[in-house]
Amino acid sequence: MRDLACKQLIEIQQRNFLALTGNGLISFDLVADSWERMYNMHDMDEFYWDDPFPIALALIEQHPDVDPLEVNWETLHRWIIDLPKFADDKSVTNIQLLEDIQKEWYEEVISR
Repeated sequence: MRDLACKQLIEIQQRNFLALTGNGLISFDLVADSWERMYNMHDMDEFYWDDPFPIALALIEQHPDVDPLEVNWETLHRWIIDLPKFADDKSVTNIQLLEDIQKEWYEEVISR
């Protein structure tokens, strides 16, 4: 089910990209590679702070009934560093990183 949702998201993003860049100035192969990377992120062996999408998917699995917008920064940070696949510096407390993860988490929840 998640694979299908990821593929559908990629297809929507591809259509949106083509609609915005119809002049062909940006390499579609380059963009397709980044979409493919995003699609495969949920199979990653380890998560790092700059991987908001796979962290968001892991948070959904760990906390399926939680509204991401109701989670405070301290709790979100603790939940992230407690994820089994989290391998980055646990002392980092950058609010921008937490906001990016929370945004991905929220967008994924409302898209389901």
